[in-house]
Amino acid sequence: MDTTNRAVAAAVRDAIWRAGKTQSAVADEIGMNRTTWQRRITGKRAFQVIDLLRVARVLGADAGRFLDTITEKVS
Repeated sequence: MDTTNRAVAAAVRDAIWRAGKTQSAVADEIGMNRTTWQRRITGKRAFQVIDLLRVARVLGADAGRFLDTITEKVS
């Protein structure tokens, strides 16, 4: 498993938790099937930028800040 993928996944999980949502609710709201979501949220596969932007929208987060936060946690 790629270290960057795991770090991004951890940052996304943290953002979901802080927003008070569930992972399954976010997956449903962005229209991602469960298998793909599980691979991404565990870091087995990389999130695509469009997926991260959709997650930010669902969480009510500013997309730029959301991506900056993830970048900081990964670096």
